[in-house]
Amino acid sequence: MSKAFTKESDEGLDEVIPEPKDVLPEGVKNYVTPVGAKELQDNLRKLEQFVSSDKAQKEKFSSIVEGSSLSPRNRVESLNRRIRFLQNRIANMVIVDPNSQDKDKVLFGATVAVVDGDGNNVVYKIVGVDESSPTDGKVSFISPIAKALISAREGDIVRLELPEGGKEMEILSISYT
Repeated sequence: MSKAFTKESDEGLDEVIPEPKDVLPEGVKNYVTPVGAKELQDNLRKLEQFVSSDKAQKEKFSSIVEGSSLSPRNRVESLNRRIRFLQNRIANMVIVDPNSQDKDKVLFGATVAVVDGDGNNVVYKIVGVDESSPTDGKVSFISPIAKALISAREGDIVRLELPEGGKEMEILSISYT
């Protein structure tokens, strides 16, 4: 949206309200890297500060926010839901230090370089669901690609099953940096 169509009170909200990431299947632990844990905690702190700020309190009683389909009351409720979500994720997270992993095989926190059957070199980092960003090569440990890579070793060929068919990849290198 163009800055010309936002109210001053909307500035910075996109940075304050992080988008929810993947849903964890029931019973699966919320594994995160130390970096991911810090990001979750920072996001929660920013939201809590925003909701308790004078700016947010004024928005509760202002007219409907321009460019938003949410009323100020619904916006605050949405922020509070997001805060509860982050509090739950943080309370249930298990921080896994990539440096503590077996360096000889692909495990949580690994950065894996592969070459696929078409000769394309790709790098994946296996991270928590709240850290995933497939366009940046960060894949959730519950994703099909991570599941195909987990436990593989350098030189192994793994098979990724996709709806359009299987795809083989060779593990070129594994690092935990």
